Amino acid sequence: MPPPLSPALLNTSSHKGLSHSAEIGVETARVVLNALDADQAGAKQSWTWWAKNLPKAKRWPVPEGKDLTDAYLSGLDLRSWFIVGALGDERTCDLWEERAAIMEFDGGLQRGHAESLALREMRL
Repeated sequence: MPPPLSPALLNTSSHKGLSHSAEIGVETARVVLNALDADQAGAKQSWTWWAKNLPKAKRWPVPEGKDLTDAYLSGLDLRSWFIVGALGDERTCDLWEERAAIMEFDGGLQRGHAESLALREMRL
C-alpha cells in the first residue's frame, strides 16, 4: 500500500523538464504544495504558472528562511510542516495522527499502514 502522503521535490517553477512519472504524480495528487523560493521573485514566478495550470496547487512557503534547505537548517520540522499543508489545518493533522497512533499501537499495524487507513477513515 503506498503512503497516504508522499512528498516529491521538484526543482522547477513549471512542468517543463519533469519526467513523465513526475507529471502523472503532480496531476493525480490530491493537493500539490508549492514551496518554491519564498522570496518575492520566486513566489511570483512559480505561483503564476502553477495557479494557472494546476488548480489543486496550494502556495505553501516555508515559515522560516527562503527555501526548504534554509528552513531545515533553521530547525523547522519539515514533516509536520508538510502534513499541515497537505491536510489543511493543525486540528485535522492532530486527529489524523491520533487515529493512526491508535491503529498502530492497539491494532498492531505498521505506522505507514495505520496512517493510510486513518486517512481513508477520515475521508481525507
